[in-house]
Amino acid sequence: MATKMVVAVATTIGLVLGIASITCCQDTDPSATGPTTQSATTTPAESEIVSEQNIELTSNDGALTLTLPAEWSQSKPKNLKIVIKAESTSGGSICVFSNVKADVVSFDAFAKGVHKYELSMLKNTQSSEAIKFMVGGRTAIRYDMTFDDGIYRWGFMEIFLETETRYNEFTVIGIRSLFNSKKEQWANLVNGLTEKPAPPEK
Repeated sequence: MATKMVVAVATTIGLVLGIASITCCQDTDPSATGPTTQSATTTPAESEIVSEQNIELTSNDGALTLTLPAEWSQSKPKNLKIVIKAESTSGGSICVFSNVKADVVSFDAFAKGVHKYELSMLKNTQSSEAIKFMVGGRTAIRYDMTFDDGIYRWGFMEIFLETETRYNEFTVIGIRSLFNSKKEQWANLVNGLTEKPAPPEK
């Protein structure tokens, strides 16, 4: 039953932030409620996900692709601000949010602002400090957070990363015991997120 709560809890969390990006994996309209310190780089290794059974998911605007192991499958979000959503057979849920760089003040402002707002919205929240590492040759920022909904305890990871023309947020949520055992594996999945090259000008 607990793993079935992922979508419901993610929905509750997601009733936040309609500014640059939604902050958690959710399927509701964010307009319902409105809009650190660096640590040592003990981070997920930058490596490609290699498997004959990988799946490739495409964002709803066609700009991004996410390559995942076969245990993940794409699901259709109701909230159009989620550009890619996937769920695993083990109970984890991934959401990707994407913003055109021209719409955002800076990458640091994007990451710090979204993270700060999330901390203010979740219950009994604890967060790691910012973990900086590299994805696709660019700096990414990761936060690991834990919280509860009054019944269950959850783990939530957010990774902010830059692609050629976009600032993106990659989030994963799972029940606490699952999150604790899977978080490093889940963090490495961000390496499968890439931006498609723009078509040549005619």
